[in-house]
Amino acid sequence: MRLLRAIRAVLMVVALFAVLAAGALGLLYAIPPQPRAAEGWQLGPALPARRGELAMAVAHVEPCPTPPCPTAERLYVLGGLSGLFKPLARVTVYDPNLKAWSAAPPLPGPRHLWRRLSLRGLSTSVAERMWPD
Repeated sequence: MRLLRAIRAVLMVVALFAVLAAGALGLLYAIPPQPRAAEGWQLGPALPARRGELAMAVAHVEPCPTPPCPTAERLYVLGGLSGLFKPLARVTVYDPNLKAWSAAPPLPGPRHLWRRLSLRGLSTSVAERMWPD
């Protein structure tokens, strides 16, 4: 009798924590943080799709003999997670001159939790952690 009550109490506590955790995750997923302009900064166009745990790099689309070369710079957003833990192979490029995002060819496979990204010319060398297929 006592053992049954103890097991029931433990199961109720576990169920309560599961419900609270699911509610918290749902709330975090449904209400993303809202960016706001700060002194000296202004907001540009939003990334076309929400994602986290991504990599970003600035690269030049043409030779830049004496940096900075603002007309040649592009911001590359690589991989990341979409939704709840769905890794992506998506690459999105921001052109500050056009103030617009565009799609680029995808990565060979989904990537997230980037540890290092180095650019040599326009080729990339990447060390990352990725979800198994």
